[in-house]
Amino acid sequence: MPTNRRFKLAQRPVGMVRREDFTFEQGPVPEPQDGRFLVRTEYISLDPAMRGWMNEGKSFVPPAGIGEVMRAGAVGRIVASQHPQFAVGQCALTAPAERCSLRPHYLVPKQGDSHADELGLEQKARVGAGAVHGGRAQRLRR
Repeated sequence: MPTNRRFKLAQRPVGMVRREDFTFEQGPVPEPQDGRFLVRTEYISLDPAMRGWMNEGKSFVPPAGIGEVMRAGAVGRIVASQHPQFAVGQCALTAPAERCSLRPHYLVPKQGDSHADELGLEQKARVGAGAVHGGRAQRLRR
């Protein structure tokens, strides 16, 4: 059985982020159920906004919780699916607020699914120019 590795926020950083601000865990890869799909991460976006999410306080998204897997934007391949619109082998792009995270496999919830194939971009560009902000700009341009 494959192992899923997760980086969780252990404490709120003071100043520069340090290794001690995170814990590392391993566990089983989850199985998708009822309208969800499992993505194997191929690229993650280390966005400057992540530092703000580590702080307590008001932001455009709630702060990362202590003990929660640190969220990040990611692109990967669907490796298991129980969702009628998302097939194994398709590329998936999920925004940080949708809880993809610093881990090699993640389940995408029923609501808020994002799909990147229509962007026609190389995968690693999907966490850069084609990611949350660039991808929106690309779609608006059409």
